[in-house]
Order: sequence, then C-alpha cells, then structure tokens
Amino acid sequence: GVGNNISSPDVQMGVQVVTDGFTQGEPMGLNGAFLDVGSVEVLRGPQGMFIGQSAAGGAILINSQNPNFKGVNGYVEGTYGAYDRTKITGAVNLPISDTLAARIAFNSDRRESYYKNLGMDTQVGGNQLASPGSQDDRTIRIGLLWQPNDRFSALFKMEDNSVDNGGPTTQPNPRP
Repeated sequence: GVGNNISSPDVQMGVQVVTDGFTQGEPMGLNGAFLDVGSVEVLRGPQGMFIGQSAAGGAILINSQNPNFKGVNGYVEGTYGAYDRTKITGAVNLPISDTLAARIAFNSDRRESYYKNLGMDTQVGGNQLASPGSQDDRTIRIGLLWQPNDRFSALFKMEDNSVDNGGPTTQPNPRP
C-alpha cells in the first residue's frame, strides 16, 4: 500500500528497488529488462536504516547471476509474436582460467506500436514521433569474477540499458 505511480525524479518511491547493490532512484529506471536473475529478496518496511529514507514501504533486492567456475554454461530464450514482436534473452558463463570467470547476459525486445499515428505531426522536444508506443529495449550485462584463492574474491559488473518506447501515445499537452 505504500508507494506512488508518479514518474518524476522529484518524488521518491515508497518501496525501493535495489539491483546488484545499486538503488533505482526513479520509477522510470524500472522499465528495463529483468534478466539473468540470481535471487530476489523482499524486505518489509520501513527500511530507512539499511536502504535509505525512501524505503518507507520496504525494499526489493534483485541480484543477478554471478560468474562461476562450473564450466561453460548458459541459456537462450526467444519469442516471436503479434505486432512483429521479437525478443531474445540469454546468458553465457565463461571460465577464462582457474581464477577468472566471466558472464555475459543480454536482452533485446522489440515490437511495433499497438496504436496508429494518424497525424504524423506529433512532436515532443523537437523530435517527430513516427511510432508512439512502440518498444525497442536492449540490455547487456558483463560480470567478471576474480578469485585467486579461497579467502579472496573480487566481483565486477557493468550493465548498459537502452529503453525506447517511441514516445507517449497521446497528444502532448502544448501548455504543461
């Protein structure tokens, strides 16, 4: 019950989402894909002591899979559907040496709009919206694990997200 549906950087979320130790400060940061998830923890609120002041309703901790030394493994999933939707998601784990492993996870999700833009003059910020409501999401995550002995390990993860929904499906208000 504690939360909001406002997509504004000025309004904090009532339930904080933390992905791999990094807080998603804005609700619009949650539009990316959830891929190669290792574990999910749900903490009931308030969680101000451990998560921060914006966690009055609790927190959701999402941890992605870590690289491992269990050999080359992974998965690939694909989807094709209406509105030319194509989605491919997967991950591959690569033990590079006895002390270094890598994991690459990826996602590509595209579809045409459910709407038809009848007036090709819709503009937001000087950009023409030819296909409002379409989807073109791409994510890649690279993880490296270095474990020179049983007492020490270092984990590095980097993720790049691109979320493009073609703009709003309604006519923008000319007087905001």
